[in-house]
Amino acid sequence: NPIDQSAKYYHRVFREGSFEHLGRFYGPWWQNLSSDLRSHILINNRETTELDYSALHVHLLYSEMKLNYWDLFDPLDDPYMLSGYCTKSRDVLKKAFLIWLNNTNRHTADKAIIDKLMELGIYEKGMDLDGMFDGFTTKHPAISDYLLAGQGLHFQYLDSLITERIVSWSIKFGIPILGIHDSFIVSRPKKFLLKQIMKYAFVERNLKSIPKIKTVY
Repeated sequence: NPIDQSAKYYHRVFREGSFEHLGRFYGPWWQNLSSDLRSHILINNRETTELDYSALHVHLLYSEMKLNYWDLFDPLDDPYMLSGYCTKSRDVLKKAFLIWLNNTNRHTADKAIIDKLMELGIYEKGMDLDGMFDGFTTKHPAISDYLLAGQGLHFQYLDSLITERIVSWSIKFGIPILGIHDSFIVSRPKKFLLKQIMKYAFVERNLKSIPKIKTVY
């Protein structure tokens, strides 16, 4: 798709007639690029890097329960990985978890999962969705009640507030920053400072479970 570099302004999108549902920032052209293309973006003629919260919504769920994920799990654990699945299945497991979080009806959610996986070309016939759902409720009993409770928009609102603070602090420090929901692009010399700001955004909101911050490129 052609890149329209005139599309460089954000707007926030809310849902269901509430300013506490969704609230994410949309609009700029860099949000529609693959990470491979984003890696070619320059800021002030400097090469850039992208930092991303890993398993953000799982940590928001644990924070909502006043729990720190890392007090309960091994430091190397991946919240979206389940026993018996290989790392290649992570994208499938993540998509399934987030769709169950956003829906209230299991049948509707399962159909949405299959449709999404087929769209992405990662659906496998005979996929055991029951086993995945049971696997998540077994691994995450503390937050299992949020699945099929239609809480996805609420937690997307929370992550939009985190984005808002990260952008505000970056402006305060004079750092040009490009936001892509839960990941952020800055020039490479500013990588360490951005990482500290991303951590502080959780501390500032008294969120106990701070996700790992990974480098996309």
